[in-house]
Amino acid sequence: MMNKKLLYLIASVLLLLGCSDEEVTPERTITGTWQSVFHLEDYDQVSTFEIIPDGTIKGSVTLRQKGSRVDLGYSSEFIGIYRVEDSKLIITRNQFSLPADSKLQYSDKELLMSVEDGKTIREYAIESDFSKFYYRCGVNESCPPPKPFIKID
Repeated sequence: MMNKKLLYLIASVLLLLGCSDEEVTPERTITGTWQSVFHLEDYDQVSTFEIIPDGTIKGSVTLRQKGSRVDLGYSSEFIGIYRVEDSKLIITRNQFSLPADSKLQYSDKELLMSVEDGKTIREYAIESDFSKFYYRCGVNESCPPPKPFIKID
């Protein structure tokens, strides 16, 4: 009986010593899927970022019926690159798409059309515990009150 307990104890210690903790870095912590929801008059606008460890980012804005979790369609989509500096997430959009019919607020993803965006750069302030981040409004920009991006995956 004592030998079994000793064997379990030794196995547990070896298992703990054998596991190496990977270094926690801002880049590792920020990767994943993040979402922010703005409650508009007629719709909920959902911004989603997929931050990939290789330095690329994919983003989309979809519209939903108020209170629903079902997307009605896409109002924009982008692909770009990101970097983390100090407490900032800096995103450079390389490709940007909008509904082909400019009169529509949203469309099916397949009906989005690539538009010239000039590699727009956006900055987001990251909370010190990496639990959320917020868009940093530019100097000449008119922005609504900041809504946090929360990690969902």
